[in-house]
Amino acid sequence: MGQTCSTPALKILMIGTEMAGKTSILYRIKLDKEIQTIPTVGFNQEEIMIRGGKYFVTDLSVPNYFQQMLEENKGVIFVIDSSQEDMHESLELFTNMMHILWSPSQL
Repeated sequence: MGQTCSTPALKILMIGTEMAGKTSILYRIKLDKEIQTIPTVGFNQEEIMIRGGKYFVTDLSVPNYFQQMLEENKGVIFVIDSSQEDMHESLELFTNMMHILWSPSQL
């Protein structure tokens, strides 16, 4: 019989500005193909196997919930749409999230 992976999935939070491509990336990794997506309302969650590791990835469309969800996750993927002419919104969101990550309550 084949072995099953008994290790619990590592929880990863995927965040970024609206329309940055978070959902497209999530399903490209999970399904190994591109699919048509629609704007996310709330979040998407998928369990993904990569190189024998199991990951539970949450694609979060509402950055306001980032701090509450951070405690439950072991990693963060920050997605930036490099085709945006004005990267100000992405930079501001990233800066705010780094302040949250490195605040004394999170260390």
